[in-house]
Amino acid sequence: MPIHWNKVTGSGDVEIPIDRLKPDILIKMIENFVTREGTDYGHQDYPVQQKVKQVHAQLKEGKAHIVFDDETDSWNIVTTTQL
Repeated sequence: MPIHWNKVTGSGDVEIPIDRLKPDILIKMIENFVTREGTDYGHQDYPVQQKVKQVHAQLKEGKAHIVFDDETDSWNIVTTTQL
């Protein structure tokens, strides 16, 4: 079955649909994202597992998206407003 990627308007990024990722891979990507240097969660410090749950919920609700930049060969999680 072919994978259909969604081109993100106005950028070189391509959205990766979360339903196309294996659940364990998705969780690893979220864990990687929430433990990155410079990820901002405001004034409170949250445990990693709580951050993972929050980001996972945002991805499932469509409030956040995984995007791949083919120019830099990297991926990121962004909010809908950042698209």
